[in-house]
Amino acid sequence: MGCGTAGSRRCGSRRGSRRVARAPVDADGRDAVARVAYRKEGARPPGHGPAAHAYHWRDGARAAAALMDRRPRPDVLLCLNDHLALGALRALYERGSAVPGDLDVVGFDDIETSRFSVPSLTTVAPDKREIARVAVSLLLERVEGADGGPPRDHLVGHRLMVRESTGG
Repeated sequence: MGCGTAGSRRCGSRRGSRRVARAPVDADGRDAVARVAYRKEGARPPGHGPAAHAYHWRDGARAAAALMDRRPRPDVLLCLNDHLALGALRALYERGSAVPGDLDVVGFDDIETSRFSVPSLTTVAPDKREIARVAVSLLLERVEGADGGPPRDHLVGHRLMVRESTGG
């Protein structure tokens, strides 16, 4: 995908973005994804509250508001789904923040609404047919009793749909 890594320039290509934030964040503006990772390891990061588990429009709006109060502000907001990103777009609009301009916003899922938001949302479009194929294959393995091995990763294709929220 590239966003949030050295390839983040593809998400915020106008400026060569360097400060990439992720949503969701907790009310204090901290990265909820990192908190979930700590919890999976059975640890609690110092000074952090409970992990956020919501991925809806209102949660994206809260995340955007918290991130815009940070200093330094991020250049790009990478949301874990398009609903979060759409909520973030609304909150940024209400605050008078320019998207793109003050902040680029990127979602994940390529839901139909992402094409019709103003600005239209740059998003990662996963190969949903491949996800379904892999899921059915794994389910059949389990039903047939062939699921005795260790957990495996399955990579599927994706495309970055560059739209107006990143200047595309």
